[in-house]
Amino acid sequence: MSKVLIIDDDQNIRTLLRVVHEAGGYTVTEAQDGNMGVREAQKNQPDLAIVDILMPEKEGIQTIHELKNSLTDARILAISGGGRKGEAGFLQLAKKMGADEVLAKPFGVKELTETVQALLAGRR
Repeated sequence: MSKVLIIDDDQNIRTLLRVVHEAGGYTVTEAQDGNMGVREAQKNQPDLAIVDILMPEKEGIQTIHELKNSLTDARILAISGGGRKGEAGFLQLAKKMGADEVLAKPFGVKELTETVQALLAGRR
């Protein structure tokens, strides 16, 4: 069973992502900011980290950089709000910093689950 870590400051987003991934058979842990996310990742060694870009304490770009340095085998999915175009620059930067894939909020459950499955299968 794959382990998924959700790092997002929005409790509603974390809950939605947790419910979707638990229904898909994944073990899910959560963190509300980048600092907590890095600690949780080091403790539980997830197979996939879903990282929001805009967060307090430690923003997502720095979090992705730290995760890539400490979790060499984990895949990283960066997510960001503001619509399909509003956060494009942040998402492009996330890819440059090591995110394996990016999704702009709002995204559909189908798009999310297909992306996660592909990342965990090594197809992206």
